[in-house]
Amino acid sequence: ESGKKAAACIQDNINFTQFNDQCRLMQMDVMAAIRSLEGKGTFQIIFMDPPYRKGYINEVLQEVFDCDLPAEEAIIIAEHSVSEPPDLSLFQGKCQLWKEKKVGAIVVSYLQCR
Repeated sequence: ESGKKAAACIQDNINFTQFNDQCRLMQMDVMAAIRSLEGKGTFQIIFMDPPYRKGYINEVLQEVFDCDLPAEEAIIIAEHSVSEPPDLSLFQGKCQLWKEKKVGAIVVSYLQCR
């Protein structure tokens, strides 16, 4: 139920900002969504907010890179718990931490792709 409300809110924002032709809301399993985008171009900005404390952050980042989704100099904005930062040693040569914003137990990491 909350997923449907969140998706409706996101779609309303896409409509309001008139980015319908540049956005596609994909309400599905994250790995299936990433794989469905493989070979269909690259992205300048990638937002990700996987479930916390399940070990998904590195798995999702790996899939994003395996599917060649980041464009040259892309920014990946990843929200995660303070106890589960991305392991950037796994992605050396692919991205680096540009900046972080912490709010309580939540961190938003901005990764600059190479």
